[in-house]
Amino acid sequence: MDIPLPVELNPSSESQYWALLKLQKVINEELMARFKAVQDKGRATLIQQLLKKVAAIVDLLNAHGYQFERCDFVGDIDYESSEQWFVDRVSMEHRMVIHFNGYSAQAYFQETETTEQSNSMFTLRHDFLPKTDR
Repeated sequence: MDIPLPVELNPSSESQYWALLKLQKVINEELMARFKAVQDKGRATLIQQLLKKVAAIVDLLNAHGYQFERCDFVGDIDYESSEQWFVDRVSMEHRMVIHFNGYSAQAYFQETETTEQSNSMFTLRHDFLPKTDR
């Protein structure tokens, strides 16, 4: 994996935005490769491999200087419904979030609202999730 270093990621510059997109791209390439390798092995294998692959990706990122911590997880045997959020506090004002949804991921910066939130890596606002009519 060609991982951008954490010092390259800063939400205050346009070039840093491209580095964030590069990180998202390499994560998605890793997930797609794992999916293609196990797609014919049944649903139980798909979810087991997804969980192992996400953990391996986060471990690899952290070995390269990131400090991602899982802050939320939902899912079951249906890998399509599996969602995991990992947060790395970039600064007191910003966090980097990786949202894994099945075998895909989205990376983005998130502003913190209060000092209390910025001190907690496990507090994640869910207002970034799409609103649905129910």
